[in-house]
Amino acid sequence: MSGVIMRFRQRVGDLLNNLKQVNVPQSFKGPLAEKKRILVIGQVSSEDDRKEIQAVKKEARLMSPQAEIFILGYCDDEKKLPISDKYEEYFSPKDLSFFFKIKSQRLQDTLSSGYDILIVANGFECERLNYVAKYAVASLRVGRAGTILDRDGVLNFVIATSNGDRISDK
Repeated sequence: MSGVIMRFRQRVGDLLNNLKQVNVPQSFKGPLAEKKRILVIGQVSSEDDRKEIQAVKKEARLMSPQAEIFILGYCDDEKKLPISDKYEEYFSPKDLSFFFKIKSQRLQDTLSSGYDILIVANGFECERLNYVAKYAVASLRVGRAGTILDRDGVLNFVIATSNGDRISDK
């Protein structure tokens, strides 16, 4: 879809959602091991995507053993969505209108819960996932360099990967 049309849809969505650009605090302090809440966000459309999200969750657990780790996953096909639970929430296009108005209260609650760290695991070119990620309340936002979120200035810590999009759990 054209970039101009996509930006227009997102701006209308901002107005409909009555959301303002989330200001990312630059006062992230303390060791990572002491962080209490981590949100891992990504696409769960395929088995490889799900494995990648689980690999990132595993790394986050090693980085911060005491933290509650939440997953927010997106899939284009509602029938392929995993079952949500206390620590995993999934959404599909039906949870957002054409203009990205958030129609799901559970999605809004997940985004506004407040996290110490947001990690964007995959789905870097998915416009719905990127739109939702920019409104998640988190003190530190981590993702891959060169992505839409990086170019838009949403991330405050970027990682350059040498092996492409996938993060392996090897």
